[in-house]
Parts: sequence; structure tokens; C-alpha cells
Amino acid sequence: MTFKDVVEKIWFGLEKKLTLNSVLPVFVEQRKKFEGWLKVEICELLQSYGYKVTPEKDFIDITAEHLAIELKTIPTNYAWPGIPHPHAKAITNGINDVLKDIGELRFEKYEIRMVNFIVYPLSRSCTSKHYNLWTKDHLERIKRQIPDKDLIEKPFEFQNGFPGIAYFGKVE
Repeated sequence: MTFKDVVEKIWFGLEKKLTLNSVLPVFVEQRKKFEGWLKVEICELLQSYGYKVTPEKDFIDITAEHLAIELKTIPTNYAWPGIPHPHAKAITNGINDVLKDIGELRFEKYEIRMVNFIVYPLSRSCTSKHYNLWTKDHLERIKRQIPDKDLIEKPFEFQNGFPGIAYFGKVE
């Protein structure tokens, strides 16, 4: 199984879980993280495909046989209609955490090593400057570690219509 196969299997189930969950919009509106929930949901999806899943093995969020996944949820601090002005930590902190995970995964023995991070509220189709700021100021730092061909972007909307983008990156 390839990195892209794993991403497609995870995304097939995860997209529904992100878009249909009625509590996640509360996290989006309050710009809170939900990594614990994400870990449980991805473990459940992997198990449904027959993987023997072990969370928190070797200080890695999820391991499953030949697979290692580090997770992050990154609330943005961009102004967004319908969401109170943020008091969230700067996006830079979340990006630094993803970069740290990438660095640590490089030394792991697993055949497929990947990061999965979800950024919200954010839309690649928004007419505001947010997506351009995101790509220029933050995503570009990740792309220095993970080339475009190994970074998959999956836009979606939470149940309340607020946008998010899930990223999956292959770590070499």
C-alpha cells in the first residue's frame, strides 16, 4: 500500500466525520484544537481496514504495522465572518509543531511516515487574503520539508459551513 492509498482510505471516512459531527463547529468557533478526537477517529478508520492500530507507540500519535502518523489541528487567527475575533495562539506555533513532527518522523523505522494536519477556519476558494497569507507565510515552510508531490490538500466544510483544509504529507 502506498502513501496515496493510505490517504484515500483515511479521507474516505474522515471527511464524513469532519462534516457531519455536530460538536466540531463549537471547536471551530472557539478556535480550539481537537487532536484527541481526530486520533480516535483515524484509529477507528484504520482498524476498519484491518490495520492493527497502536496509538502513542514510540511517541508517535498513531502507528499501524508499517505506518506512522503524526496529527495536528491548527486553528487560524484570521478574522472570519460569524466567528468572534480570535484569541487563539498564532498559527506559527502550529506550523512549528508540524515541522517538529516531520523532523522526528524522518528517523523512524516505519515504511510510510506521514503528518496529517487540519487547518480551520480556512478556505482555498475564499476571496480574502487569508488563503494567500496561509500559503505564503505558513504552508511554504512545510513545503520546504515536504515537496508538492507528497503533500495532499483536502478542503471540506464543517457542519455549520465554516471551511477547513486537511493536509496529508509524506515524510521521507
